[in-house]
Amino acid sequence: MQLESQAATTDSNPYRSPGADGNSLPAASRPAGRITRAVVIAALVYMALYIPYFIVLMVRGARGVAPPVLAIAVPHFIGMALNLAALVVTIADVCRRPFPGPYARYTRVTWILLILFTGGIGWLIYAIRFIVWRPAAPAASTDETLVSEDTG
Repeated sequence: MQLESQAATTDSNPYRSPGADGNSLPAASRPAGRITRAVVIAALVYMALYIPYFIVLMVRGARGVAPPVLAIAVPHFIGMALNLAALVVTIADVCRRPFPGPYARYTRVTWILLILFTGGIGWLIYAIRFIVWRPAAPAASTDETLVSEDTG
């Protein structure tokens, strides 16, 4: 019996994520942090505002009213920085989120590949599915987890 409890507390698989042992956690069990959520929502709002703004400037340019270079460049570079930050915090969220089931590490790799190789479509789907619409309740602190494993 003591061996079983030691086997439960020590893990030989370094790639195991919480929930991979059959005690499945819901997909959104690890919360997207406030900063992650704020950066991703800010990036989505920026894109929703900048795309129509850019289209209006281009239509006006086609009619002969040339927009100033700074009217395009400044918001564009701000958006590039914001979207890069959103990509970084999203990848960090994918790496920290415990996906349920025995194939959690493959799910994580799949999401990272989708985010990086689909030109923003995968990022948009992940952001809406896990960060914007389904933030989870805060996870237990590390101290509580260690105490519950030691006493259990």
